[in-house]
Amino acid sequence: EEIKRSIGNLDNVYTYGGKKFDPVIISSLILDKLTADVKDTGTSIDGVVITCPAYFDQARRQNTKAAGELAGLNVLAIINEPTAAAYAYIDSIDVTDDKNMIVYDLGGGTFDITLINVTGEKNKDGSIRKCVTEITTEGDANLGGKDWDARLQSIILEKLVDSACCSDSDYLDDPYTSRSLTQLTERTKIDLSSRGTIKGFLSSSYGDRGRFEVTREEFEEETRPLLDNTMSLLHKVIDTARANNIKVDEVLLVGGSTRMPMVKEALENDDELKSIMKSMKISFHDPDHAVAKGAALYANLLAKYGAEIAEPKKQKVTQKSTQKSTQNTQKPKQEVKEKIVEENPQIQIMTALTKSYGIEITSNGKQRISNIIFKDVNFDSVKGYRASNTYYTHSNQKSIRFTIFENESKEKEIELSEGKKIYEFFFSLPEGTPNSTLIPVEFFFDSSSILHIKVSEKYKNTFIDSQQVELSGGIKKQELAQAKKLFNTLTRKD
Repeated sequence: EEIKRSIGNLDNVYTYGGKKFDPVIISSLILDKLTADVKDTGTSIDGVVITCPAYFDQARRQNTKAAGELAGLNVLAIINEPTAAAYAYIDSIDVTDDKNMIVYDLGGGTFDITLINVTGEKNKDGSIRKCVTEITTEGDANLGGKDWDARLQSIILEKLVDSACCSDSDYLDDPYTSRSLTQLTERTKIDLSSRGTIKGFLSSSYGDRGRFEVTREEFEEETRPLLDNTMSLLHKVIDTARANNIKVDEVLLVGGSTRMPMVKEALENDDELKSIMKSMKISFHDPDHAVAKGAALYANLLAKYGAEIAEPKKQKVTQKSTQKSTQNTQKPKQEVKEKIVEENPQIQIMTALTKSYGIEITSNGKQRISNIIFKDVNFDSVKGYRASNTYYTHSNQKSIRFTIFENESKEKEIELSEGKKIYEFFFSLPEGTPNSTLIPVEFFFDSSSILHIKVSEKYKNTFIDSQQVELSGGIKKQELAQAKKLFNTLTRKD
């Protein structure tokens, strides 16, 4: 879970055996081990769908996909974990009417809260086509069960130290003792879900036996602020539901940490949640495996319909003329379409963006962000989503600096301070480009909700097409090449 949190920041380097490993390398090694285990059963792997928290930003999504590719996997898509869980849930039930659900996903390292609509439509052959539509998502990529573990460990450690008359370092400095403390804490947290009081002991690195007794009440009081953080994010989702006159039928609990009784109790007693629910139906549906099962179902969908249709072919970042590039951009290879075996899939996923994306512009003499794609916009996850806007050149411009921003606003224009700069590149203009030349800018999100950009100018019709945004915090091509060399020295060879 620590690696999952760190995957958006390659500066988080871990050292082992004298070698340094970034989060992408470590993630790829984990995936490689899983792949090897599957292959040892005699099963081949043609493609994979990797899940990630819905609130992952562009850097985290791109690095997650890079980790899969580094492990030699054909990554069909990155899918949001709450959506995958909902996918697995509705696959197991009959859906005939509209149903609105809140997926409360508290995993080991991250938290998502997603409002989802599920509908069932009858096909011509009488079968039911189910559609999962994300309406809005809030979350925290640095909040999860491990934070509850950390608070509980502090309680246990204090009691052990007092009992053994020693210091914290006697339990924390020795790797074996520290690992034993971590395992003891995890078992205690699980046991507190079914018992009111847990007693135990653990010897320090010097052999002094410390004892502890911790109650569920103590644990819940110490971790209440963490739970309150999840409820604050829930209330943001509730505000969106109210704004859209949505009543919620059910809350689906996903992730092993939702087994803590305090989670369900807080939801059942929350007046804001009660106000938008038809009835207080809060349920578990295979919280440990629902996400993985949903990803497998989605992989099956992509195998039938072809993820390649949705994702643009990656091209070098070079400017081209429209005439030279027409065949590549307007008539892409679509042999994969021959694989389509049905008119409509049995389940359709409509995903929602968790951020808005725009570019820096000059508006009335002031630098601002002009949003092109907006938070909560829905689109078919297989087909992807495109949106565009047109801008103009100033006089005597020879090039345009495009600065891409990620932000939380749904407004068309916002202050620069409201966004997070994620990428920058330059677009050279033909010599003699006149003032007020039209500059169309198109954003495209693929089936993994990864951003691509097309920029063109209407004087000589040159453009940059299908440029995948390489972000600060995201792994670069040169870094990926170095990572592959290291990866190959660490993994077993077939």
